[in-house]
Amino acid sequence: AGLVKTVTIIGAGLMGAGIAQTAAATGHKVVLVDTSAALLGKALDRIAGSVGRIGAKQSRVDDKAVFKEKIMNNITTATDQQKAVAHADIVIEAIPESLELKQRLFADIDAAAPVRTIFASNTAGLRIGASQFGPLFFTSPILQIQNTIITPRTFHVPHPPTCTFIGKCS
Repeated sequence: AGLVKTVTIIGAGLMGAGIAQTAAATGHKVVLVDTSAALLGKALDRIAGSVGRIGAKQSRVDDKAVFKEKIMNNITTATDQQKAVAHADIVIEAIPESLELKQRLFADIDAAAPVRTIFASNTAGLRIGASQFGPLFFTSPILQIQNTIITPRTFHVPHPPTCTFIGKCS
């Protein structure tokens, strides 16, 4: 998992759950955050089903249950976003496309996250702005990060933690 070990994902809908699954499958410790335990339970069920289907299709996976368990054990859940970001190396938001909502979220978690924490948004076009911020754009189904935009207002390339998390820098 390189320099990024703990990934906090805020928003446990389709995109958030997919991002969580992808990060967990690549060995990252994931904290998936949403407003209720019920929403988080649905997200975990969706992830478990998806991981089970992937394991069943992969001939090189000898023990399908171990494959699923290894990925699922990398995911924890939380409803308190302040506590959830306290040890995060990167925070990715996957909440509804509302500039005001996203800006409020990042303002709320900025003080709770360590200074080293990178903030990222799964948005294609909103300019959110934060001290260590970069947009990461995923598509569904989530197979990999589709687009990473590094701007002078965010961080300098190469930014080792981000490069490690996304697997490349260009």
